[in-house]
Order: sequence, then structure tokens, then C-alpha cells
Amino acid sequence: MVDEPSDLTVRQQATIGGMAPDSSADTALASPVDPRSVGEAQTIAQPSRPSAPSHPTVGPDETRADISVRYKLGAVLGQGGMGEVLLATDDAIGREVAVKRIRTASPSAEELSRFVREARVQGRLEHPAIVPVHDLVYDGTGKPFFVMKRLAGTDMHERLKKLRAGQIKDEASERRKLLRAFVDVCNATHFAHEKRIIHRDLKPANVMLGEYGEVYVLDWGVAHAADDAHEDIAAPSGRHDLVLASGETQVGTILGTPAYMAPEQLVGDKVGPSADIYALGCILYEIVAGEPLHGRARSIGAAFSTIDGFPSKKRSDVPPELDKIAERAVRTEPTERWETARALGDAVQGFLDGDRDAAVRKELAVHHLAHAREGRLRGGDAGRRDTLQ
Repeated sequence: MVDEPSDLTVRQQATIGGMAPDSSADTALASPVDPRSVGEAQTIAQPSRPSAPSHPTVGPDETRADISVRYKLGAVLGQGGMGEVLLATDDAIGREVAVKRIRTASPSAEELSRFVREARVQGRLEHPAIVPVHDLVYDGTGKPFFVMKRLAGTDMHERLKKLRAGQIKDEASERRKLLRAFVDVCNATHFAHEKRIIHRDLKPANVMLGEYGEVYVLDWGVAHAADDAHEDIAAPSGRHDLVLASGETQVGTILGTPAYMAPEQLVGDKVGPSADIYALGCILYEIVAGEPLHGRARSIGAAFSTIDGFPSKKRSDVPPELDKIAERAVRTEPTERWETARALGDAVQGFLDGDRDAAVRKELAVHHLAHAREGRLRGGDAGRRDTLQ
């Protein structure tokens, strides 16, 4: 039985309005923060002009748009421990939109700051595969809402579950569709990296696949804006109280989802674009191998343990090119991974376009033969069966 990856927040997938239903709640590892992670994220000052306040002022303000003037709120589309997404009508344009708000009746200053920051980070990323933010509005008490494009579709996690369950007849065609979507995710991630933003929680549940071929990267709630003298969006602090789907509150957690986190992120070290590349590699591995690279019980102690990142270890029919592309993305050492998310996406696109590398196929054949021989030497027939499965 396949061990499902950890998804520590509510992810009910229906018609989702622009983000994963629980995108405001940080998904995290249920362990205290490693001391090395303290000070990872910094509040950025901008000396050339007044910087944004560290926390939004709570209360009515005549300079803020009132949500009731333009938007009519409807049914809840999805919710999690901290936030929820609602269907709404934009009366000014006459369209349906999605509105995200904080569920807490009396949010703390840090919760308010984090929520507004998420809207601003996502709003800066104008890319076809990133959900556009239309507006940031407030209610009469000063509580913020942000307005996004309304999406319809399912997330990649649900599609992968159906593949594993044998509910999709043409598996080969479905995997090719998922690989094409993966290339779009890589390009969107590279775009964010060029804007000096690290997502930090890439996983299949945060990839929306639309009804007409659209692909969207969701949930920028734990994204990190890299240290820049002109950056006016404060990154979140390294420690947070987290409300899980179970209702339990965890204090001082590490941001991210353990099954998709790079080793350096799992132990709380400062991360860069290579951490997102590792997460992309985990997604690619899952598409190709048919099951996650890491189980839901992955712990800090296992962060730097040796893993076999070749999907062919799980499926014997994996094309050698995809096998090597995925393995390179999930190497333990960040400098050994793909240089950029775009390079990773280009490699997968090359495979989809029909590129085949005879040298790669020969190299991987030698690799697998060596593993088979090693298995026979270690455990006879039992070792051989384990190696070739």
C-alpha cells in the first residue's frame, strides 16, 4: 500500500477559487524549529521611501476599499485552519470571483500581517500559471480580504490519486498531460525566482489543473521574499502557531510539507531556489513513479539519509531520460540539482518533444545492472527481487 504524502491542512477539492482551500494556513512539520532556522526570514526595510508597516492597522480607514461596496459574498468554496475561500460576485464588472479571508473572528496582528503579505506577494507575480489577485479590500472592522480569479478544476494530487487507484483508463496519456502541466509549474516557479520569491510549499495539492488546460501554482502563503534592500514585503518570521485540519495548534513549526521539502528546508536551514527545485523533483518523481518519493512520516532525522531518486526503482517502464531528470532534481546536495526550475522544465519538455539520449540510456543501463548485481551479492534471490522491483 502506498504511503500518502503528508497534507496537514484541509484540502477538499471542489471548484476552488484561485487557491488551495487552506492556503492561508502554513503546512508544516510537527517538530520544534531547529535552532539554525532562527533568523531565516527578515523584515526588509526600504530607506528611499516610507516602508510598509509591519502589521496592518485594524479598524476602518477611509483610504481602504470597503468590500461591501463592490462584492457580494456567496458560498464557501474551501477552508482550512486559518483561512477560507468564498465565491463572490463583482458587481462593478459582473463576474464571479473568489475572495479569501481569515476565518478567525479576532485575528492577531501577525496573522493580519501575514495575510496581507500573501496577497501582495501573489499580486506581484503576474504570470499565466499564477492566480491573479484583483483587489485587496476590507470590511467595516478593518479585516482584510483579497479578491482573485475564480478557478474551476481539480488539483494534481487528486489526479495522481486516481491514477494510483486505476480509475483512469489511459494511464500513458494521463501521465503525459501531467508532465505538460509540470513544465508549466516549472516555468511559473522560475518566474517567481527571478522576482526573488521562493514558494517553499510546492506539491501536487498546490497545483490546480483547470477544465480547459489551465495550470496554476497555488498557495503563496509561506513564500519567502529574498533579502533585498528594495524589498517592501516582509517575510514571515521563522516561527508560527499553526492550526491543523484536526483543530490542533502547533507552535514553532517549520514551514512547508515534509514529504516535499528539501533536506536543508526540513532541518530549518535558510533556503533558496534549489529548495523549490527539490520539491519540483518530488512532484516529477510522483508523476513518473506513480507514488511519492517520501512517505508522510518523514522526519528531521531522515533529512540527509540516502535515497534512490530514480523513479525506475518503482516502475520498470520509466524512460531513461525521465529517470535521470527526476533523480538529478532530488539530490541531497543543492548544488548538484538542476541550476534553475526552467532548466528542469526544459529537460522534461525536451523529453515530451521526442528528445532521446543514447548516452543517458547506456549510462542508466550500467547503473541498474550494478544495482542488480549488488542485490544478488547481498541477499541472493531475495536481494535480486528487491532490487528489480
